[in-house]
Amino acid sequence: MPNNLVVSFQIGAADRIAAAIQTIQGLGAAIELHPTLWAVSSAYSAEEVADRVWTSLSGDDRLVVVDSSNDNVAWFNLSDDAAVVLAKTWQSNR
Repeated sequence: MPNNLVVSFQIGAADRIAAAIQTIQGLGAAIELHPTLWAVSSAYSAEEVADRVWTSLSGDDRLVVVDSSNDNVAWFNLSDDAAVVLAKTWQSNR
């Protein structure tokens, strides 16, 4: 059964957006909700998706992947405050 994921990212430089979108579209059935917010049905977990999408991004960027099927979340480069709240609210391996 596929996982229902929401992928959201913030990019510091527009030249990386195409690579991030291409990566997201390669993970399963993906629909753009707005340019940096995607709904994805995928066999991959939130952590696996975050790891894959992050390869298209850089240290100036931010990424959050929520798996609504399994109550799980993964992220890169969020503020400490945001990371603490996510870790307390959602299951996380980060």
